[in-house]
Amino acid sequence: MRYVFVVAACVFLSGCTVIIEGFKGIAGLSTRSLEKARTSAAADAFACSLAACQKIVRDEVRSMGSHIYADAPGKNLIAIYVSENDTTPVGIFFAEIDKDTTRVEVSSPSTRAKELIAGRLFSRLKKKLAGANNDAEE
Repeated sequence: MRYVFVVAACVFLSGCTVIIEGFKGIAGLSTRSLEKARTSAAADAFACSLAACQKIVRDEVRSMGSHIYADAPGKNLIAIYVSENDTTPVGIFFAEIDKDTTRVEVSSPSTRAKELIAGRLFSRLKKKLAGANNDAEE
């Protein structure tokens, strides 16, 4: 009985956030490691609004065969797994520089996954936005 009381007290005093994040970690849905890895993220700025950039990234990530497991507009974060077979987590963060420019950051605890997704995604974004600019000029 004493053991149950001690465990219950620890859970109660630790707060809901710790419990929720713990369950997310067990389920493989936590984004905490992606936020920590953001300090060494691969980053680039693109000529598109925040909303447009997020939409393009969602579409491109899906076409690359990656799986979105968390989409948090409030955090300006899209969390993905590299592929259906590779569940290495990768975070894609967005920061509005101005109304027509968005910084995109790709982070992951895995350097290989970060570089792979950043390379593919940045290349696709540049092509897509260059095509959109060419269409607008015509």
